[in-house]
Amino acid sequence: MQAFYAALFALLLSATLPSSLGAEAAMQTATADMGVNLRRVLMTTGEEDPVPAADAEEEVDESVATGNSVTPVSTSGLTELVAEEEKSTEKQENKEEEEEEEEEEEEEEEEEEEEEEEEEEEEEEEEEEEEEEEEEEEEEEEEEEEEEEEEEEKKKEEEKTDPSSVIEPSEAAGVDEVKVQEEDENTTPALPTEE
Repeated sequence: MQAFYAALFALLLSATLPSSLGAEAAMQTATADMGVNLRRVLMTTGEEDPVPAADAEEEVDESVATGNSVTPVSTSGLTELVAEEEKSTEKQENKEEEEEEEEEEEEEEEEEEEEEEEEEEEEEEEEEEEEEEEEEEEEEEEEEEEEEEEEEEKKKEEEKTDPSSVIEPSEAAGVDEVKVQEEDENTTPALPTEE
């Protein structure tokens, strides 16, 4: 802002001087500096967008009247300023694009990692399910074996407690008597011996 006011003061001062070569030179320099400084101030404060180089040249190329003579104003400084601003803007845009691309790549990598983790979790769940099924099958087999053992034990107990399979003592004695009688019948009595 100080440079702007200084240029404005120089412009006003030159307007009060008599028309001469020195006044014309001062007028030309002050006008050019004022235009450049004004653009810088406006671009810094954000009150106005930068003017393209072509438009800036057309604006500054207008002649400035100094008394009876007309002196054109130089536009080289303003053109360079606008070109530098455009380069800076382009660099900033390129940098932002690169950062966005890097962020997108990072997001894609994170998504891929998440997908891999999900696949691993699914595989682990499938393995756990298979293990559970195997354990259930083993438990069923063990239960079947236990049932078979219980049935065998029941059969043994039934055989022990079945009355048809047990021989009572009286029946056993009758069987013994029959056997003795058969033996007696089969044997011949001994003949008396002569003395």
